[in-house]
Amino acid sequence: MPGSPSRNDVHVNKPLTNISEAYLQQSENFVHSSVFPTVPVDKRSDLFFTFSKGDFNRDDFKLRAPGAESAMANFGLSTSSYSCDVWSLGVDLDDQTLANADSPLNLETSSTKYLMNKLAISMEKQWTSSFFGAAKWKGSTTGNDILTWQWGAADSDPVSDIQLQMDAIQKNTSYMPNTIVFGSVAFRSFCNNSSVLDRIRYTQQGTVTKDLIGGLLGLPRVFILRGVENVAVEGQDVDMAHIGTEDDVFVCYTPDSPSLMTPSAGYGFSWNRYLAGSAGQRVHRYDRPERRSTRIEVEASYDYKLVSDQLGAYAIDVDATS
Repeated sequence: MPGSPSRNDVHVNKPLTNISEAYLQQSENFVHSSVFPTVPVDKRSDLFFTFSKGDFNRDDFKLRAPGAESAMANFGLSTSSYSCDVWSLGVDLDDQTLANADSPLNLETSSTKYLMNKLAISMEKQWTSSFFGAAKWKGSTTGNDILTWQWGAADSDPVSDIQLQMDAIQKNTSYMPNTIVFGSVAFRSFCNNSSVLDRIRYTQQGTVTKDLIGGLLGLPRVFILRGVENVAVEGQDVDMAHIGTEDDVFVCYTPDSPSLMTPSAGYGFSWNRYLAGSAGQRVHRYDRPERRSTRIEVEASYDYKLVSDQLGAYAIDVDATS
């Protein structure tokens, strides 16, 4: 006599249509598209004008005698350049796999998300390489020397540390910084510092948030580097690491949008004429009949450019205790 039906006899496992497991990172993990304004450009490479800070901030007015000509002033003008490299990555989906795929696996959509996630990682690495480093910035009280705050020490005061450098940048350039970028460990060290906790003890929130930090520092724009990447080569065990130095901090001035005769610590340039979009990116789908497959391709063309090193200050190893 046959036994009772098993679970596999009455139910055939199939992929659920409302969930799938993929390690797509949240967009807020990345800062490359948010910290500095993006300048859409028609040419892959070109020049842009830079003006003399000294000439703009010198008092050249002189008394004018009756009938005399006015005193004259001149300002220095030079140029800098950008060059947008083109980056791309694609996935081939063969027709047999596409025809045989279960409905929850919209392979073309999934492949696009996969490629865009990898593009975000690549762009974040390019951004940190261009801007997140001590030797790049000269607006601090120490100029070319590296700032070494120690927020793990008992007597440290991160708010005063940062505001001192904000004042230095404003003195050097006339522009008060409006942006701070924390490495993930630096942000944690700031939040757990006893002097910071004392400052917020009697606030309504009582916990350290990005908005609260902005209010404490007088910085309306607060960012945290939380993008991660697998630094192991293909075939090796996964080795996840944060993109950018975890225990460093960067403060700078940047305008809301690019404009003429407006300084900025940095800019992002995107070659929109080639890729037909202000973001400098394009997703392209095309058939490959000779291979009986469909290719999903993501392409981006951009350049991250440090424009004014005196509009930024950078500190390293802020989690140190001594």
